Amino acid sequence: MADYYMCYPGEVMEAALPSVFKISSESVFQLNSSYEGTYEELKPEDLKILDVLHSKPSLSVKETCGILGEKKRFSYP
Repeated sequence: MADYYMCYPGEVMEAALPSVFKISSESVFQLNSSYEGTYEELKPEDLKILDVLHSKPSLSVKETCGILGEKKRFSYP
């Protein structure tokens, strides 16, 4: 569909998914206390979010975008 409408696959998903399945400003990110892996494979921007989450219990999507300096960060691959 993305090729047909000449848009990104994330835009197709945004239009097709019901709102309950979309990442919204009500969604929050929190650290998983039972995670036992390493952070070596994370990107620099992911490490920046992780650093903030160590001092704050949760982050909204809007706060996360602000930290990264981006207007809209989360889209579907």
